[in-house]
Amino acid sequence: MTDEHLTTNELPLTDIKEIARWDLLRYRDAKRDIKHLRDIIMRQQSKAEKITRALDPEWLPVQRDNPGPIELLCAIADMQVEYRTKQIAAEHICYEIEQRICDWTSGIEQRILRSHYLFDVKLIELTDEYYCYRQIKRLHRKALEHYGDNLKVDPLSVWTAYTCQ
Repeated sequence: MTDEHLTTNELPLTDIKEIARWDLLRYRDAKRDIKHLRDIIMRQQSKAEKITRALDPEWLPVQRDNPGPIELLCAIADMQVEYRTKQIAAEHICYEIEQRICDWTSGIEQRILRSHYLFDVKLIELTDEYYCYRQIKRLHRKALEHYGDNLKVDPLSVWTAYTCQ
């Protein structure tokens, strides 16, 4: 299963690497939710702007007067509050994952996990003069195992929450 198709809603807790991947993908899912909500807010704001435009004098006989976008503006305000709340939650997830990556990995493993899961850089783009794609994939698997092993020991981790059910 590739991590492009894996979301936190599907919890394939089959091995340590999958647990680590699921934990690291929580931030990507949060970013996707925020982007989706931002798009909805933008569409609603565009709708509100259309409603509040002044009537065109040339089309006055066929235009209807709008009662006003009060309900729409209230809905937009509510969505903006939800947007800010989700942003703060995503920042907390990012910080938590960043701390775990820094504490549990080092060197190239840290660079791979941080770049791939926090900054959405594809593994192929991480290749440089020192590491080819095959080595990056191997190091990525090793980093996931290392992260998953530590996740298993962490009392506040997703692994503990799953195994206690």
